[in-house]
Amino acid sequence: MRDETLTTAVAFLLGMLAPVTFALFLALAVLYGLFLTVGAVALEDATFQRFRGWDDPDGAVGYRCPGEPAHMYVRKGGDAADTAGRSCLCNALLANAGLGQTRRIGGYTEDPLVTLGSNAF
Repeated sequence: MRDETLTTAVAFLLGMLAPVTFALFLALAVLYGLFLTVGAVALEDATFQRFRGWDDPDGAVGYRCPGEPAHMYVRKGGDAADTAGRSCLCNALLANAGLGQTRRIGGYTEDPLVTLGSNAF
């Protein structure tokens, strides 16, 4: 939880913040979260499971997933061999529900994932 959110919640609990102001804060926080979610989908990125794996030179945390394109995974410090035969589980599960992504560049459509025992097709 961010410091601002914690401070706002404590101020409300201590009676230092009006209920209307706290309700407005919560509404704006939810709308902001929805905005970020829609933005991620608009950018065609539906990563739900991420693996922390690298730090930016400026100290920011970076994430990588072996299901992403191999050149991106390697650039983030991963081994290209880890990407062999991998696909994005997040996008494949969305495709199973009829929400598969179609890339604007190249027209690539995400295929659904079919699992059979320990194999994925």
